[in-house]
Amino acid sequence: MSNSEPRYPTYTRKVKAKPKRGEEYHYEIETGRASKVLDDGRPVVLDYWYDTDTQLDIITAYYSTHGIEQWRGEQHKAYMVQNGIMKETDHIPSSSTFIDEAKNSMWALNWVENS
Repeated sequence: MSNSEPRYPTYTRKVKAKPKRGEEYHYEIETGRASKVLDDGRPVVLDYWYDTDTQLDIITAYYSTHGIEQWRGEQHKAYMVQNGIMKETDHIPSSSTFIDEAKNSMWALNWVENS
């Protein structure tokens, strides 16, 4: 890795065209997006969305798996709490890995927003 390359990749995704009215029913409504750099320099992208089926506000966090490939839910939660993204009262997030559009290995964490 050269000095100009970031230590951790940032999540990238294709922007999908929104369907025309009546084409498709969306039970998930994206309500916001934010990005932040975590304590260790790792970028995180946060998607905020509303699930119309369950009527819950959900947060999804995307960040690099580099160096933390074996983490479990409790470790992710502690990391997110430490960085001010989750609250101690939030449930342990569900977590999975995937390859993003730029071919980077990423974590996807999902949890219900706890007001």
